[in-house]
Amino acid sequence: MNKIFIALCAIYDISFGSRLLLQTSPWSLPTGGSQTLPGVATPVQPLVCNEPCTSSTSCPSTCAQRNGAACVEGVACATAPIEINNPTKAFSMEFNAQGAAAWSVINVNYGPSGMTKELPAININAPQALYQATIRINNQQLNEQVKVTEINCGAGLCVGATFEFINADFGDLKCDEYAGCGAGCEVVMHGVPVACDLVSTT
Repeated sequence: MNKIFIALCAIYDISFGSRLLLQTSPWSLPTGGSQTLPGVATPVQPLVCNEPCTSSTSCPSTCAQRNGAACVEGVACATAPIEINNPTKAFSMEFNAQGAAAWSVINVNYGPSGMTKELPAININAPQALYQATIRINNQQLNEQVKVTEINCGAGLCVGATFEFINADFGDLKCDEYAGCGAGCEVVMHGVPVACDLVSTT
């Protein structure tokens, strides 16, 4: 997968620019198409985000708007990025409502002493569930590389999503053959963003 990814990097025109993940002004999802976690957690159960978030003022989801934009360093903050530390190999993520994790940063962190080899699945099951969100797989294990076995985007459900891999990899990024993964969906490896549609499988 790394070889394919690197080859595609050379032909990809980076056209989306900065996402401004720390945006604080009012926003809403473009028209068209939970589980509460503290700032630092080691969940036993999957992260499941079932509530919607369609704008900055209509957002019951506790998984959304978690980007730290309004937080002060050293002070507990309800909108801090979601930090998932050293999950087991059974851990997975599901996003089941429109905008469920919109404008969030979700960091999945594997510490140096860990021995985890895989994260089985990231399932996106609703339109714009990860709009302008970043899921970052940050592997600092000394002896293992983490691989996300499957990322399931369905028919264009990953609009505006970023999947970033640090010392990590992924197996299949599954998207509809015709609808694709979704406009603005990116995979970032080695610091280089590439359109999801260029590295997806059907």
